[in-house]
Amino acid sequence: MARVTQLIYTSTPTTVLSPADLEALALQSGRFNRTVDITGVLLYGSGRFLQLLEGQPDVVEDLYFNKIVHDPRHTDCKVLLSLHHVQRLLPDWGMGLVSMSTPASEQAAWDQICQAVAQQNPAAVFAREPAVSHLYHFIYPQAASESQAG
Repeated sequence: MARVTQLIYTSTPTTVLSPADLEALALQSGRFNRTVDITGVLLYGSGRFLQLLEGQPDVVEDLYFNKIVHDPRHTDCKVLLSLHHVQRLLPDWGMGLVSMSTPASEQAAWDQICQAVAQQNPAAVFAREPAVSHLYHFIYPQAASESQAG
């Protein structure tokens, strides 16, 4: 089995992005990612990005450190997770896009991710997948606060 890296990072957009801007960004990223066998998802909410990248370790690291961190469309890039030897959560998503602005859309966003993971990787156990945990806490930041307080 090929070695895979999952890298999750957050960043702050340098401008306000419209839904059309986000869609264009996801389409552009998805086209490029398919050429280098990268999969993942881009989440946007509360003025922040969170992105999961999955692929060969050298390709993921090159993309993040040599391209993404230098992209002028965002700043304050911070790696939250970098795991090696893991199975892809979203092997069929060149770059999924999830945008959240209301609690209802947050629930729809989480349902969309869960459905994609369940369809593409039925063996994933959500509570034990570190990448899924980061996605969940980005969508529901109050859950992270409550777990840290308890």
